[in-house]
Amino acid sequence: MELPITKAADIRGKVVFLNPTSVYQNETEVPFADLNEMMAICSNPPQGLSLDHVVISGHGKGECVTLTLGLVSMANGVAV
Repeated sequence: MELPITKAADIRGKVVFLNPTSVYQNETEVPFADLNEMMAICSNPPQGLSLDHVVISGHGKGECVTLTLGLVSMANGVAV
């Protein structure tokens, strides 16, 4: 099976963080333009926020592929 995305440059997306101390767990979205930028954002989250999920989109050969990676966040030993 051949994948429609051939270069890392074809990949974009956003990293979504939650504020675990807020009752409403407000979302903060941080866009990225390539996989290296995504890794930097995920490795250094904004202070006080927990990584919730990553949305990765790629375009190539006339097709769009989107992948959402959901994560289980922990704050003070309690799943949020």
